[in-house]
Amino acid sequence: KKIDPKDKIKISIKLANQNLLDYPEIKLIVSSTLINDEIKDKLGPKEEKTIEIVKEFPLELEPQSDKLTVTLLRGNRTVAWVSQSFEVIGYTNLKMDTEYKRKLLKTEKHVKFTNEGNLESEVPLKVKADMLKSMFTVTKPKSAIKKEGDIKYYVWDQSIQPYDTYEVVIIENYRPLFLLFITAIVAVVLYYSYRAQMVFKKISKNLIKAHGGISSMHISLSLKNRGSLNIEN
Repeated sequence: KKIDPKDKIKISIKLANQNLLDYPEIKLIVSSTLINDEIKDKLGPKEEKTIEIVKEFPLELEPQSDKLTVTLLRGNRTVAWVSQSFEVIGYTNLKMDTEYKRKLLKTEKHVKFTNEGNLESEVPLKVKADMLKSMFTVTKPKSAIKKEGDIKYYVWDQSIQPYDTYEVVIIENYRPLFLLFITAIVAVVLYYSYRAQMVFKKISKNLIKAHGGISSMHISLSLKNRGSLNIEN
């Protein structure tokens, strides 16, 4: 018989007195490595009854095999006994808790994985990833990104012992982008503040050559005010 530590264990003991004798006091000894109980009762002539015992094992109980023995005593004499082998099965139960810590242009998502089972969990740890935000996201410890269908996840290949925890942090940081934006604005402002207000442009045309050189040409000067103030003289 297999027993799950998450469930209550119900033990049913059926007693049947097949003669006309009255047993005003009987004793049941229920024993195993994990269970030890003593029950006192009585049993009349030709009486039948069922005694039920409900037990709970600790959730962190390790998988193991055991044998339950029920002994019926009248006084100090053993009247009957029966035994049943059972096995405590192993299981994993991975729980995920999330906490957010928000700062200026920065969000930290703290994810804590807890193995509430009695076996080591070897299942990869996963948190859904937002691809639009992933360019500004880092994970601690560093994760892999895997796709399942149309959904992408941050994945950590980390085993967790029974009732142990493993914490990861997913950080969305928009501060570098904001700093780059401010730097670009400052650069544009400085450019327009310090560039030359007057622009000169010289154009030469109507060149006349003679005797191997230039004997005549027309030169035009173009002057442009790029500033907002009027310039006189």
